[in-house]
Amino acid sequence: MRSVEQLPIEKFHGIGEVTAAKMHSLGIHSGADLKVRSLTDLTHHFGKAGQYYYKIVNLSCSCCCSN
Repeated sequence: MRSVEQLPIEKFHGIGEVTAAKMHSLGIHSGADLKVRSLTDLTHHFGKAGQYYYKIVNLSCSCCCSN
């Protein structure tokens, strides 16, 4: 299994083409990029979904991403 930090954001459940494009425009390309963002920052840019994105990299489990 690959580390969550190594995965491209497109591999995370719930992140589709539009969200991935927005994340790319913010410099978020991998789980590692996502992990360094604060909950405040993610909720500012993605609303309630920002909480989910924060949790999938900070409280990761095998059900949140695909290999």
